Amino acid sequence: ATHFIASYNDPVDYRNCIAIFSYVKPEDIQDKKVMVMAGFYIDSDVKRQVINFNKKSNEYRITLRDYSDFNTEDDYSAGLTKLNNDIIAGDVPDILQINTQMPIDSFAAKGVLENIDEWIKNDEELSKLDFMENVFEAFRIDGKLYTVIPKYTVNTWIGKKSMVGDRTAWTMSDVKQAASKLNGDKSIFGMNITRDYFIDMMMRYNGNEFVDVKTGKCNFNTQNFIDMLEYAKTLPTDFESGMDDEYWDHYWETYQSQYRENRTLLMELYISDSYSIKYNVNGMMGEDVSYIGFPTESGKGSYIDVNMSFAMSAKSANKEGAWQFLRVFLSEDYQKNEDNEYGYSYGLSILKSEVRKEVDKTMERPYWIDFDGSKQYYDDTIYINDQEIIVNPFTQAQADALFNFLCSVNTPSYYDEKVMEIVSEEVEAFFAGSKSAADVADMIQNRVQLYVNENK
Repeated sequence: ATHFIASYNDPVDYRNCIAIFSYVKPEDIQDKKVMVMAGFYIDSDVKRQVINFNKKSNEYRITLRDYSDFNTEDDYSAGLTKLNNDIIAGDVPDILQINTQMPIDSFAAKGVLENIDEWIKNDEELSKLDFMENVFEAFRIDGKLYTVIPKYTVNTWIGKKSMVGDRTAWTMSDVKQAASKLNGDKSIFGMNITRDYFIDMMMRYNGNEFVDVKTGKCNFNTQNFIDMLEYAKTLPTDFESGMDDEYWDHYWETYQSQYRENRTLLMELYISDSYSIKYNVNGMMGEDVSYIGFPTESGKGSYIDVNMSFAMSAKSANKEGAWQFLRVFLSEDYQKNEDNEYGYSYGLSILKSEVRKEVDKTMERPYWIDFDGSKQYYDDTIYINDQEIIVNPFTQAQADALFNFLCSVNTPSYYDEKVMEIVSEEVEAFFAGSKSAADVADMIQNRVQLYVNENK
């Protein structure tokens, strides 16, 4: 038989399909240039895009190499280690899905990654688009962009203007002054913050300030770092320690009202869509806020997080094919995704026009469509201490302030497992009372600087 009918589940859009399959002679099948895409736990949506690309392209085919297959029960990062070692040894895939623990700066310095700026500039369609340049700026290395970034989130801290002022940056010294306005059982960063969690936040938001990845210079022995250590010492080691039954009886209502009652100064905000912003600002806070960020000396207390990005090999023999695949993630069709053709992608758009549209949604009242096609509006509400509170839409001024803020953040999140280990080990001496904060800062400075110098 040369034909048969079968049903199958489409791996791109998950539809149940019925199709006629026809036999084709091997000699009639056009040969394709094969490209390798490698990663550590390759995203399922990325696999869908690979399948879609392979179905449409008559010239190229992408094969996947997921290095998580090399993990063992004793070492869950064995695959990542192998991938990094393979790349350093010259075995570079045509396309790389980036993991936050990959030494991208080192790869770029060794010349194994392609400059994406040049491909965008020479792309007839993409060169005309207005991208969020601040996001690209956050991930440029020596002025060059080596990564394709489809989506991202912005992480910051917000506080009421009436309490923190109308500003965009501050230090720990400023924080302590603002905390004097708090009522009752005071909390600066939230009810559930422990020492370890604060140290982790401190590094995520300040890591790029403490360790300059471009120059290798470390800056831990600063007053801001010392102030942070001293504040961390005032926090509980365990969230649940010392909490009696009465505390737990009233925990939820206390948690819900902490911002409106001015008992907590700051709220950490993960910005990925319009609804969560409106809910937290006009709902939980209940008044105008400043996107003030974490206390830093540089004034850059907010950061950009990317959960999926890609790079192209500078050694690839199929750069044109690799770009045909990668450019899709930056295209208007992918960024708008009006028909869900590309599945669900979490985060903010890399196109400025789409970010503006998302921000403008904060000014809209929610609605549902009646049977006659008319819009029936209603109010978003939240409950705090069993009281229903209307979450008002943003004003134009609030929306503009949010948009301007999103266009200003140009710092990536920081994570280096070894640096985190050094900080966690050394701060214990200060918490135990055997060393001063300044002495611990000096010790961390020396150890991290040595580690950075050895791994340049």
